[in-house]
Amino acid sequence: MSKPVAPKGDDPILELRQKYLEAWRSGDIDGVISFVADDVVVMSPNDSTLYGAAEYREWLEEYFQNFRITALSEPDRTIIVDGDYATEYATYMLAVTPVGATSRIRDDGRFLTIWKRQPGGAWKIWQTLWNSERPIGIGTNRHMWRSMHNKNRANR
Repeated sequence: MSKPVAPKGDDPILELRQKYLEAWRSGDIDGVISFVADDVVVMSPNDSTLYGAAEYREWLEEYFQNFRITALSEPDRTIIVDGDYATEYATYMLAVTPVGATSRIRDDGRFLTIWKRQPGGAWKIWQTLWNSERPIGIGTNRHMWRSMHNKNRANR
C-alpha cells in the first residue's frame, strides 16, 4: 500500500534530495553521481536515454562544460513511499548561464524520480526524468544549445 508523505513530514528522501540539488547547483559531478544507483535510468528532455551511472557521468561532464547553474529550486514537491521505492515528483525553476555568455537561460518544468532502497538501506536514484514547460530551443536543453552554438560558430 502506498503511503503519501508530506514534504516536511516523515520523508526519508528530503535531505538526500536537497544534497543532490546542491551538487547540481555547484557543478559537483561526483556529488551528483553519489546519489544514483549503478543501474540508474535518466531521461532528459529532447535527448537520449542514459543507462547507468557511467553514461550519466559522461552526460554531466558535457553539460557542465557548457553550462553553469545560477539558480535551481523546487517550488512544489510530493513523495510517495512504498516499501523499498519512493516516487518523487516536483516542479522546478532552473536558471543557467552558458559558459562564455553573460545572460541566463531560464527553464521551468517537472521532475519524476524513483528512489530505490539499496542493500544496506541507502536510498539511491533509480530512475529519473524531467521535462520543460518551455518551448524547445528556449530552455536549457544541452543538445539544442550545443547545436545552435556550433551553428553560430560555423557562420563566423
